[in-house]
Amino acid sequence: WVGLRQQRKLARAFGLLLELGAGVAFFLAYPRLPPGPLLADALFVGAIILAVTGLWTHRLLSRREADTAAERVLAPFVFLWALGWLIVAGGHEIETFISYGYRQPAWIAFLAAIALAFGLAAMRWDWREARWPALALAPVLLALAAWSLVDRAHPFANGGWIAWPFALAVDFFLLARVGLDGKARWTAVLHVLSVALLALIGALELEWLAAEHTGVETGWALAARLVAPALVLLAISSGAAERRWPVRDLPGVYRLGAAATLVAAMALWSLHVNLSHAGGSDPLPYLPVVNALDLAHLLGVIAVVAAVHAARRSALAIPSFFTPQVAAAAAGVVGFIWANAMLLRTIHHWAGVAYRPDALWHSVLVQASLSVFWSFLALTLMVLATRRGWRGLWMIGAALMAVVIVKLVLIDLGQLSGIERIVSFIGVGVLMLVIGYFSPVPPRKTEAAT
Repeated sequence: WVGLRQQRKLARAFGLLLELGAGVAFFLAYPRLPPGPLLADALFVGAIILAVTGLWTHRLLSRREADTAAERVLAPFVFLWALGWLIVAGGHEIETFISYGYRQPAWIAFLAAIALAFGLAAMRWDWREARWPALALAPVLLALAAWSLVDRAHPFANGGWIAWPFALAVDFFLLARVGLDGKARWTAVLHVLSVALLALIGALELEWLAAEHTGVETGWALAARLVAPALVLLAISSGAAERRWPVRDLPGVYRLGAAATLVAAMALWSLHVNLSHAGGSDPLPYLPVVNALDLAHLLGVIAVVAAVHAARRSALAIPSFFTPQVAAAAAGVVGFIWANAMLLRTIHHWAGVAYRPDALWHSVLVQASLSVFWSFLALTLMVLATRRGWRGLWMIGAALMAVVIVKLVLIDLGQLSGIERIVSFIGVGVLMLVIGYFSPVPPRKTEAAT
């Protein structure tokens, strides 16, 4: 302070070195510090003193426009130095005085409180560096939420029902009030991360609630993971959201960026459960379509359709690489896997075939059912393509039919015998006759125009 008032560079340099030396000495003395009560032990008091002096030094350098280039370079590092000691002070109290099960909620509330304090300071004094911890809250909270996947603890446990709502409220408050001037891309990333955080917390909590009542790996617990992101997607796609912040002010960020993130997460969830889980609906009997996993899929489809309509309603500029053909192909792959998994789960629950790759592969019932089912899908696609004049879709159906024929020759002839082989070949043959009669290949666009 004296060095700045008197414009003495040597005094300013000595003051900075003195702060650094104090921090190093305090760190080296840490093992010998005496214990004390909460918020009054030596480490907490010392770290707070270092944090406060560091913040005050940074403010002096910022307000008086540091004279030398070195001071301008050092100013942000002084702020990070002070912020680090502040986190050390609070973290020590959490790790020392709070039992293990309550530490994560305590960390969440503590970090949110720090972010809120710096956010208010940034708004009050136009403090540029104070925006950093305020806007870093979303990625930090997302990392802590992801840790719940490893720790297997639900977010609202042990006081989390207070910490997480508080942290989420602080996060969105800071996004609304503290911005990144001239950095729209990073602002968009923070909003998308916040939406992903909200969906993840909801998914983890709903999964735990379902598992508590039905079992850890039941279809209900697995389906609960999709409910939260689907509901968040429906919320940001609704008409009411268009009239309120943040969708009103950032429609592209929410209805393209955040929506695409949620859709991708739901697609990955669909692939995961369909490829690895039988999806029991205990204590209810298993019924195709009317079961936990398939109902969750239907909710996801409704949410995706709503998101597509919302994007069109907002007249948003969709990225050039995301063409309608790409969207249709992605939806087709996910839908095809879902339809096959629905068939395999039905066979598993009704015919007792184990839901394992080796058991399904060697099951004659599964092989015959897949041949007939794929033929039916090919028939549906090709008839629809003929009626609409979609040559590309017709080719996809024809390719699927070719796969069925190859499967009949290479797999079904070797594995099936008796009634299964007869049903498989007759069923596929009848469907091929129907395709040939009702579904001729649509003409090319040039041929149709001629």
